[in-house]
Amino acid sequence: MLNSWLWNAIGGLTIKAVNSLIEGLGSVLGVLFAVLPDLPPLPEPPAALVLAESWVAWAFPVTTLLNILAFVLSSWLVWQAVAIALRWAKAINS
Repeated sequence: MLNSWLWNAIGGLTIKAVNSLIEGLGSVLGVLFAVLPDLPPLPEPPAALVLAESWVAWAFPVTTLLNILAFVLSSWLVWQAVAIALRWAKAINS
């Protein structure tokens, strides 16, 4: 019983020490980021470039293609996670 209590106390102290280290690191990084200067604003793109981008976006729907790619990738990742569970349950073969 004493052994169990001792391990729980040591584990609790270890977790508190690690949390304190992470909190301290966050504070130091916060101070360092506060000291950095502000970034200058981005320059305006030329009007011809904006016009060209709009024509390209009309002819080649980049946003739609990126949405399709994101859907396919996330579906594949979900399937991989489900396949692990099904393999573990021996419901599918490799």
